Amino acid sequence: IFVSDFSAYAVGASGSIFAIAGLLMILTPNLPVFLMFIPIPVKLKYAVPILLIGLWLISITGAIGIGNTAHLGGLIAGLFYGAYLKNKYPKKVLMLNRYFK
Repeated sequence: IFVSDFSAYAVGASGSIFAIAGLLMILTPNLPVFLMFIPIPVKLKYAVPILLIGLWLISITGAIGIGNTAHLGGLIAGLFYGAYLKNKYPKKVLMLNRYFK
């Protein structure tokens, strides 16, 4: 998360992917998803933190330059937007949660 070189730029769509994941974590936390190399479904509320921790562990080795701030920022934005939608449309969110139990 912390870098000493502030002139570095991040390019990619992974921040937006984490934003969608954060949104879905709030709206449908029990949505079953598959992680790479794990052939069993994992609930989204567990899968996203596992992915974030995995990416962070990979990046601290220094082997791969990963934009963890983009991932974390996208996740936080998605969580906030999901909370907003959950408060604004509680009946629709309840319907989604019933479907993914």
